[in-house]
Amino acid sequence: MLVVDVGDYYGDRMPTPQKKHTLTVIDAMRMTGYGVAAVGERELNYGLDFLLDSEKRGNFDLVCANLKSKKDSSLVFAPYVIKKIGGVRVG
Repeated sequence: MLVVDVGDYYGDRMPTPQKKHTLTVIDAMRMTGYGVAAVGERELNYGLDFLLDSEKRGNFDLVCANLKSKKDSSLVFAPYVIKKIGGVRVG
């Protein structure tokens, strides 16, 4: 089974209490076995560094086809991933 999130799993743009809630959501996603999550508008609420740290914390892939680095215009995340689930490749 592959669990995928379509993005905007971060909360509204709010101060620290909402940021802590977001970390709890990420922990729950990790514990329930999410494999991939898309980067939506709300995932940028706390900046790119927080998003990159949360990707490590969540231990699931983030995908986004239109978020580019300011340094060299390369994509920050892969535009897609392919997972092998039960012997079947799923993208």
